[in-house]
Amino acid sequence: MTKVFAFLIDGFEPSEAIVPIDFMRRAKFDVTVVSLMGRKQVEGSQGVTVVADALFEDVKDQFSQADLLFLPGGPLTLNYLNYNELKDVVMAHFNAGKKLAAICAAPMVFGRYGILKGEKATCYPGFEKDLEGAEFVHQPVVVSGQFITGAGAGAAVYFGFKVIEALSDKRVADLIRNSVNYQKEV
Repeated sequence: MTKVFAFLIDGFEPSEAIVPIDFMRRAKFDVTVVSLMGRKQVEGSQGVTVVADALFEDVKDQFSQADLLFLPGGPLTLNYLNYNELKDVVMAHFNAGKKLAAICAAPMVFGRYGILKGEKATCYPGFEKDLEGAEFVHQPVVVSGQFITGAGAGAAVYFGFKVIEALSDKRVADLIRNSVNYQKEV
């Protein structure tokens, strides 16, 4: 079974977290929502509070089992950079050649860690300079090497499908598209 850890901090963007997590769970991925806040309740932007499955410190010995680490963005995305243990986990995952996903402003975390060099990536407008060493691509979602990056809340649905494709295949992503009655804008 595909194992995913999704990390939340106060100020995360709810749609960027919940939509991809929902789709990954529909695809039968084992997704654990992890709070970096020292409490299970994480306060998202727009007044939305989410209860995480686990605290970082309670599952940190399991991160090496993950197929994907996922960072949603939001107004306080820069705060991810305050968690040195998260950096250690992301760097170990990267060095193991495993997939990393981030949406909105969160791809800047990978850029600041220096691991996007030579890759293509997208992000929320204004954070392009933080994709250090990457080629910015103005697209809703970009898959490049180990990375899946999304441009923001408006791309959350498409981002969720692309994560599923990257970890499974297009057939599974199409099953999820059908199950949620996804319809392209006409």
